[in-house]
Amino acid sequence: MIHHLGPELPNLHGWFDKSLPPILRVASGDTIEYQTPDAGWNDMPPGHSPDNPLGRRPEGAGHALIGPVWIDGAEPGDTLAVQIHEVVAREWGWGIHRPGKSGISGILGGESDDIDGVYFQHFFLDRERNVWRFNERIEIPSAPFMGIFAVAPPAQDRTETFRPGPYGGNMDCKELTAPATIYLPVFVAGALFSVGDGHGAQGDGEIDGAAIETGMDRLVLEFSLHKAIRISRPRAETATHLLFLAFDEDLDVAVLEATRDVLRFLQERAGLTRDEAYNLASLAVDFRITQVVDGLRGVHAMLPKAIFTTGAPTFA
Repeated sequence: MIHHLGPELPNLHGWFDKSLPPILRVASGDTIEYQTPDAGWNDMPPGHSPDNPLGRRPEGAGHALIGPVWIDGAEPGDTLAVQIHEVVAREWGWGIHRPGKSGISGILGGESDDIDGVYFQHFFLDRERNVWRFNERIEIPSAPFMGIFAVAPPAQDRTETFRPGPYGGNMDCKELTAPATIYLPVFVAGALFSVGDGHGAQGDGEIDGAAIETGMDRLVLEFSLHKAIRISRPRAETATHLLFLAFDEDLDVAVLEATRDVLRFLQERAGLTRDEAYNLASLAVDFRITQVVDGLRGVHAMLPKAIFTTGAPTFA
């Protein structure tokens, strides 16, 4: 079955909380066609800025998320697979950074030789040429993806949207675009899936705390529930790679967790010894910085499928 969800305020929320009532119930195998707002609640369209927003963002809210969506039959310990079929950005977006030491402001400390004040700029998409205009000399190829895919965390209280975690959240991994599939561990009944934080383009790291922040004219996601797959952190699969995502305040710890996930997978699914898996990870697996600005730093380890001459392993 195909469902539709738009960016109307009743469909939006600005934090993770397992007590939020679902706005839609779907079955495994169903598809949702979304139209999404940008992370800032569509508060700053052309002609508006942080100084004169439209005022759509509720008090205390973080990123504008559509959801939560209840997945029939989902129980703690299951895995929710979200296949990304289509991501089409709208024709405008924005970028911003501010001085200060909070994670969401970027990694520069806001010292006088780094950032003196608020920077804000609108960007416009040339859809025919598929580029975003940065200035008269610079164009950025359009590469749209969603920064946040999440299920409800098990915490009793509200969880801020800007931090990623085992439940997904603000991962800001630019590999998560069509036709990738993201796998999320389920922590509460119904999974309570949310999505948001559309990006028109972003570099690995998202170094100043923002990408080209934009809404999506069309986002098509297909949901499937897996009882036999057990994971503790998000994973993803693209046409060419298997991705193992990990997050921690210490980037070294995130690398360690992603490495151990790769090694376990290679032993369990590719039949390697631990020594063989460790060596193969050093020879063929790329470890990329996902983002460094969302409180917990992110790493995604990328295992290429092409190295397997027969029977490349898959999460599915």
